[in-house]
Amino acid sequence: MLSDYNDQITADNFFGKSMYYTKNNFFPGSTAKADFLGTLARTLVLRLTTDKSINPVRLFSAVTNGIARRDIQFFFTDSELQKLTEHVGWAGKIERDEGCRGVDAKRCMFAPFVVNEANLSVSKVNAFVNHTNHREIVIASDGMTTETSTITITNTASDNEPGIGGPYRTYIRLFVPTDATIQDVTLDGMPIPKRNEAGTLPSLPYAERVEAPERFQGLGVALEVAPGTNRRLRISYTRGIKLPTTGGESTFDVWQYKQPGLSGVEQSITIYYPVVWKVAPEGETNPAVAKDGEVSYNTSLLRDLFLRLRFTR
Repeated sequence: MLSDYNDQITADNFFGKSMYYTKNNFFPGSTAKADFLGTLARTLVLRLTTDKSINPVRLFSAVTNGIARRDIQFFFTDSELQKLTEHVGWAGKIERDEGCRGVDAKRCMFAPFVVNEANLSVSKVNAFVNHTNHREIVIASDGMTTETSTITITNTASDNEPGIGGPYRTYIRLFVPTDATIQDVTLDGMPIPKRNEAGTLPSLPYAERVEAPERFQGLGVALEVAPGTNRRLRISYTRGIKLPTTGGESTFDVWQYKQPGLSGVEQSITIYYPVVWKVAPEGETNPAVAKDGEVSYNTSLLRDLFLRLRFTR
C-alpha cells in the first residue's frame, strides 16, 4: 500500500498504475516519475526489511533468481568491491571466457553470441514488444563453422497509445567473436545500408560498426517496428577458427547471452554436423530434437544459455 497515493500496487497492476501516475497530467520538468517510483522503492524496501510475515526463503530465492537472470545487477564506487562483483558475474559485464572450461582447450571450440537491445522510442512500448530468436550453426566435416542468427521483433501495440505504444524504434548491438567474418546483415531479407557519415541525421534502418567487449566485434543496427507488424533482423558469419577434427573427440561449447531486464525471449538453436559423427549433449538443457546430423534446442531465454556438445568420429 502506497500511503502517499492511497493506492494498492501489485505485480498485476504495476505497469498500468505506473503509467497512470507518471503520464497523467505530464508537463516538461515534471517529477511525477521520480516521485512515484521513489516512493514505491522506499515502501518496498521498508516492507522487505520489517515485515516478519515475509518468507525469507522465498525472498532469497527471488533475489538469487533475479541475479541469475541479470534482472538484478550491482554497481559499487569501491573499485575492489566492483572487481569482485564483476568476477562473480553480478555487474552485467559481457564475459568471453565462459567456454571450454574443464576440457582440453586445444580440442574445444567456443561459439558465443550476444544481442543487446535499446529502446529509442521515448515511450514504454517495450510492454508490447515480443522477441523470437533462431540461431543456426552448421559444422562442416573439416570443422569449418558458419552461423546465422535471425531476430524477429513483433510490435503488438496500437498506434493510438501516445507515450506507451506506437512505433518501436530500437538500436540493436550484435557481438560476435573477433575471428568471425560477417557475410551479410539483412532486415526482412534486404541488405541494411551503412550509416551515412556526412553528419546528417541518418534514416532508418542503418548499420554501423560499434565498440565491443574484449575478444568480440560489434555491429549496431537501428530500425523501427511499426505497430501491428514485425521485422526480421538476420546476421550470417563464418568463423575464422575450426572445430578440431583430428583424433577421436572434440568439444563444442555454445553460449547465448541473456540481456538484463529482457525475459521470456523465445530462443531456438539448431546445430547441424556431419551425419557420420556421434554427439553427446551435456548440461541441464536437453535437446528438443536429437537425430543423426542435427541437434535442436527450444527454450524461453530466462538466463544465459550454455550448451556443450561432445563429438566423436
